[in-house]
Amino acid sequence: MIDALGGEQTYTYDAAGNRTRETDPSGKQTHYAYDADRRLEKITDGAGNETTFHYPDEPGSGQGARHQPVKIEYPTFERLLTYDRRGRVVAQTDRWLEGAQWREQTTRTTYDDRGNQIATEDPAQRTTEFAYDPLGRMITTTDALDHTTTYHYDNRDNLIGLTDANDNTHVFTFDRADRMNTEARPMGETTVYEYDDAGQLFARTDPVGNRAEYDYDDAGRRTEVRHYAAGNLNTPERTVTFSYDERGRLTGYDDGTLSGSYTYDDLGRKTEETVNYPGFSKTHEQSWHANGRQASLTAPDGTEYGFSWDDANRMESVTVPGEGVIAYTDYDWQQPSRVEYPGGTVRTTSYDGLQRHRTIEVVNASDQVLMDYDYTWEDTGNITKKDTEHGTYAYGYDNADRLTEASYPTFSAEEWTYDPLGNRLTDLRTGDEQWQYNDNNELLDSVDKSHEYDENGSLVAEYGPGGRLGRTFEYNAENRMSAVRDENNDLIAEYLYDPFGRRVCKIIYESDGDNPEATWYAYNDQGLMAELDELGNSSDFYLFPPNGLWSTDPILRKSGSSFYYYQVDHLGTPQQLVDGAGSVSHSREMRAFGETQQAGVEDRLRFPGQLYDQVNGFAYNYMRYYSPDVGRYSRRDPIGVRGDLTTFAYVRASPVSYFDEYGLKRSECCGSNEEKVVDTFCAGTVCNTYCDEVIICAYDVAYGAGWCTAGCLGLGFFFWNPFVALGCEALICVPKTAIDFVSCNKEYDRCLRECTEDKCTYCL
Repeated sequence: MIDALGGEQTYTYDAAGNRTRETDPSGKQTHYAYDADRRLEKITDGAGNETTFHYPDEPGSGQGARHQPVKIEYPTFERLLTYDRRGRVVAQTDRWLEGAQWREQTTRTTYDDRGNQIATEDPAQRTTEFAYDPLGRMITTTDALDHTTTYHYDNRDNLIGLTDANDNTHVFTFDRADRMNTEARPMGETTVYEYDDAGQLFARTDPVGNRAEYDYDDAGRRTEVRHYAAGNLNTPERTVTFSYDERGRLTGYDDGTLSGSYTYDDLGRKTEETVNYPGFSKTHEQSWHANGRQASLTAPDGTEYGFSWDDANRMESVTVPGEGVIAYTDYDWQQPSRVEYPGGTVRTTSYDGLQRHRTIEVVNASDQVLMDYDYTWEDTGNITKKDTEHGTYAYGYDNADRLTEASYPTFSAEEWTYDPLGNRLTDLRTGDEQWQYNDNNELLDSVDKSHEYDENGSLVAEYGPGGRLGRTFEYNAENRMSAVRDENNDLIAEYLYDPFGRRVCKIIYESDGDNPEATWYAYNDQGLMAELDELGNSSDFYLFPPNGLWSTDPILRKSGSSFYYYQVDHLGTPQQLVDGAGSVSHSREMRAFGETQQAGVEDRLRFPGQLYDQVNGFAYNYMRYYSPDVGRYSRRDPIGVRGDLTTFAYVRASPVSYFDEYGLKRSECCGSNEEKVVDTFCAGTVCNTYCDEVIICAYDVAYGAGWCTAGCLGLGFFFWNPFVALGCEALICVPKTAIDFVSCNKEYDRCLRECTEDKCTYCL
């Protein structure tokens, strides 16, 4: 097969028609071997890593059909699978060597007579139970703490109600075409959706009264969006137009303040992006290897960074002009054990069989140990201890994996309790008095501070002791934070966003509207790329891994003419900046929920996807702002209960092991930038499902688009980013909750089309 640029993808088959070799356009090969019964027996990648499949000797053995593997040997662990007589997996055991001892974890699944999954038992022997109505619809889920969520349906299988563990109900209504008409929060605030004759979302009105209207071309592509602020529905606050080429690719946008344009190669890969800011323009370019891996990034300042990949398409090097090469070597399957930086600093990492970090050591050219981490993991996948160069961190959890205690080398210890839904009830730092919430899970009182929200669930004011007014927050017609005022109602900051929700400008004022200082932001597909002054000069440039998660696991930062290399923890959260001479220019200690104490040069990156904002005290997290002192977001989740039933909590109160790079839903990743981890049999490839989440196809009616979590793509598509292709490789549509159940079924056909047979062995 020859592509539009002359790249050749070749396949070799045996006499039985089995594919035995695949060679990509860069000449990198994957080999396949089969047994006498034509069952896949072995896959060997370009680096020689082998995945081997074992099958039952006889059919009817209780181990599943002859084509179902009973053991899969991956390069770092093996998986044992037990089936019932209907071929369903009832037990899955992962085993790996730690030293001379085998360690194993078993997950068990129970089904009813109709084939519904009614219980799962995790490796810590904690059980989650599911119940169904006679039509096979999930009606309750009960977690290991005996907290139950209940789901209600109409006679067309639409989810019309969700009652959470605190007995508060979210209500949904649908039209005769099964399109969501309204979505009401437990206290009654309602969002209304309207559709045109073609079934496309025409308008959305939020509880405050802000309204968005959408226009489409004849191909169903959105061409214009008009955002009206509540109380002024005659004149839009912002109008955004979009343009496309004949192949349906977005070529430009204009919102009246910013405009952008995009160029693609003949394979549809973006090669150039230009953003026109007020007073200046910035362009970045990227080139590609023949097999689709990124070859280079030319930053807005003209600096070109190069990327090379090994025979298994793993990162091999990053070329930094004027500095040298960052070399990734000694891979342990998908993870580099050694990274060497310009100047001789070396990072050495060891992993367990599930590819989770065990140790991290960073040593400079003078053999000085700069960073020294040692992790202890329990069977639940939680980290219980972390030994570091500055002392020991210890963590405790409840049976819902919520963090209940943390001790630190220098900070005072912390303890927390939670209500059934996961809202923080007590915090050791505020004593035994309980925090207060309303039925919408909005935090009203955190003992030393009280909070006020608007009808959209956005924080509008904070009050100190005695009801003293603190900061107030304003929002635009798109419900994005647009301004911050101090206790005197003086304007201290304003924010602007592009049409995709990315914050592109922060304006800081010395006093009420005086002496404004603007910082502009530039992005690429990996996340934050540069901070710019009012003239377009770059103050800081950030480089993140190609194909990585959004603003996660940074590689380097360029400040002026100086380069600093990030040393990150298991999540990809920065812990140090090391310069080319091997000196630590920045170090930090962090509390579990992100409160940070820094030394050396300032660095604003926080948890994956976050950029700290000193003015409002929050961390900007793409779709929302995160408040580390209360461990919650400042506004309701834009995707509602699809992200978390509280719609406010950060990563379900488990920030040591998980993160949320988009500010929507926790990404359950066992390590930084892991494209392939430990779940989902996909043509022999172990794909990243972020450890314990099922792969879900979801759909958001507010944006008229679907997305898939996990599969080989990590996060396949999000509605606000048109540059990430909609796709599900290795789609498994097995929902954890009823809201995912409904979304999954409604969008299954669409996602299934993306789950091509040559990339996925099965789609459930």
